[in-house]
Amino acid sequence: MDGGSKHVLSLKLLERRSTQMCKEYNGWSNWETWVVKLWLDNDESVHAMVVEMVEAGKQDDGDGITGADLEEFVWNTFDPDGLYHTQANLFTDFIFSSMNMVSWDEVSSAYNKDGY
Repeated sequence: MDGGSKHVLSLKLLERRSTQMCKEYNGWSNWETWVVKLWLDNDESVHAMVVEMVEAGKQDDGDGITGADLEEFVWNTFDPDGLYHTQANLFTDFIFSSMNMVSWDEVSSAYNKDGY
């Protein structure tokens, strides 16, 4: 693939990405929120940990899990060594950008309301 073709492909991917960021995706506020919920639900051990956190939150204060708690859990689970917080590069910029797009309260509300 020549440089011009790569540039066109990159622009098309960027255009698709920006379109996805602005609209709902599969009933969620955006793709980033949907994919976080998908990963939390589809990894059995991770899902079990989330369920345990929701149950503990409901026992403690009756509310379940907060969006902030869920975000912290995701960072600690998927980046246990804190690499994304210590390295500055293109990849980490994309990670932070996507993580900032997640509606953490929307995901936590789904767990609290649906019972997981």
